[in-house]
Amino acid sequence: MHKNIAIGATIRGLAAVLFGIAVIATVQPAAAQNSEPPLGGDFGANFTFFEPPIPAPPTAFTRGAEETVSLRDFKGEVVLVNFWATWCAPCVAEMPALNRLHSDLASQGFRVIAISQDRRGLGVVQPFYDDLDLDAMGIYLDPKGVAAREFEIKGLPTTLLVDRRNRIIGMLQGPAEWDSEESKALMQFYLDQPIPAGDG
Repeated sequence: MHKNIAIGATIRGLAAVLFGIAVIATVQPAAAQNSEPPLGGDFGANFTFFEPPIPAPPTAFTRGAEETVSLRDFKGEVVLVNFWATWCAPCVAEMPALNRLHSDLASQGFRVIAISQDRRGLGVVQPFYDDLDLDAMGIYLDPKGVAAREFEIKGLPTTLLVDRRNRIIGMLQGPAEWDSEESKALMQFYLDQPIPAGDG
């Protein structure tokens, strides 16, 4: 009888080990799949990664009428920086999608910073926001193009993705469907990344 009990215990132990191996084998591929940023469709084909990531310049620009800010003020958030202008047709076309993206992900520490290159500043941008009901994003201005030059922007629209550590991960030149599932998956990947200890 003792022998049967011992054999039964051995079988149960072996079964537990095999189950554990099966669980590990099931989990590991999923973890491996999530180790790289997801890039799908036309969106993925147009996005360029920087390796290694580039520290964001401390260049200042304006929020609203007078407040001076820089990307350092948003460290700890995932930020999509979009350089645009009201006279740029592709820029205008993608602004509602950027507004929806900001609205959908803002609660997780995500922000769209659309920096206008309009020389007439707030007097042009505020009516534009009002006409398109862009109620989620703030208004950011760079009327003299100082920030655009510092970020080496070659054309409009150009969009940069900045991680929680204030590093530029990559960029996309030209318009995109910013509220698409492919775009949201990329933003979510960086929103899910923890801030390393001691990095602020």
